Amino acid sequence: MTTTVEHTELARFLTIAGQRHRAGEKLPEMFSGAIDAFWHDQLDTDVYDAFSTEHAGAVVGHSPESGVGVIEWVNAYEEAYGPLSAIWFTDERGRLDGEAFSAYRETGRVEASWNCGPEFAEETAE
Repeated sequence: MTTTVEHTELARFLTIAGQRHRAGEKLPEMFSGAIDAFWHDQLDTDVYDAFSTEHAGAVVGHSPESGVGVIEWVNAYEEAYGPLSAIWFTDERGRLDGEAFSAYRETGRVEASWNCGPEFAEETAE
C-alpha cells in the first residue's frame, strides 16, 4: 500500500540524492524502512524513470549497501522542507520507532542504520 506521504518523501529523498550527486557529495542513506519499501514498489513501474528524473535529474537506481551512523543529509532536508516527519522513523510494517523520532526532535540529529541508498549510472560504469 502506498501513501501520499511516502510518495512525497521519496521525491524529496531523490531530490537530495540528485543535488548531492551533482555536487560530488556523499549520497544519502535510506534509513526509513517505510520509504524504502515504497521505493522498492516503485522501481519496476512504468512511471519510476520519469518520477526519478523529475526529482533527481536522472534515473536513480537502488544500491544495496549497509551501515550505521549519523545521517549527514538531514540538514539539507530541513533547509528545503523543514523537519523530518515520523515516516522517516517508521519501518516497513508501519511501526514507528518513537525513541529514535523523539531523539531527533530533541537534538536535530539522526543516528540510524541503513541497508541501501541511491545509485547513479555513472557510478557503476567502468
